[in-house]
Amino acid sequence: MQYKAQLELLRQQIPVGIKHGLALLNKTNGDFDKARELFEEEMILLIMDKMQAPRNEAKDVLLACHYDIARTIAAIEERRYTLPERILRKTKDKEEALGLIAVNLEALLRPERDYWLLLDRLTGLHPAQYCLLAVQEWLNYEDWEGLDSAVYFHTGIVAALIGHELQLPEVAHVIIAAKERMEALLPVFQKTGDHSVIGGDTVLAGLRADFREGRELIIDRLYAYVVSQIRHFS
Repeated sequence: MQYKAQLELLRQQIPVGIKHGLALLNKTNGDFDKARELFEEEMILLIMDKMQAPRNEAKDVLLACHYDIARTIAAIEERRYTLPERILRKTKDKEEALGLIAVNLEALLRPERDYWLLLDRLTGLHPAQYCLLAVQEWLNYEDWEGLDSAVYFHTGIVAALIGHELQLPEVAHVIIAAKERMEALLPVFQKTGDHSVIGGDTVLAGLRADFREGRELIIDRLYAYVVSQIRHFS
């Protein structure tokens, strides 16, 4: 193999593949120093293009990351964006992004839990922080326990947030109506033990269906709300 010694030395010093390394050496007639310079220039131009970065920044971060492109991109993004901003940029699923931002915020704030967040004891938070944590926790609870149980989990707090902060009064009304219907049915169920009292109630079934549609609206509106308030989540 032509330029074998130079190639081995080149690959010891920079993360270049065999084919790429030989191409560099062929372009420079086997000149090791020029081949390395050519590689460095290629990597700098690549990062400048991918990240719209000035030359000095691209070069400095590349050197610090030993020309690892993935690490360089990540390092530049960390310089430019907070963790919540990076989550929004990289996570396409809105519900997943909200969950990740909420987890990060909770790690920073360390609010009190008794398995579930104690929404009535969350104090000292910015309204945007409180809205995300409370609504996200309630949605998690509903996803785990179902709407019939979720209507008893801080319903007043969450319905107010959904109705006012997220401007979805119709969805808030569905949640409140579901709670009122459960409260009307529960004494009958407790007296008879007949599960069909709740499970077969057509009014409650309709409210469950309405909530399933409304849940998507909550996610969309909460996501837009968090995007508009992103500075408060880091």
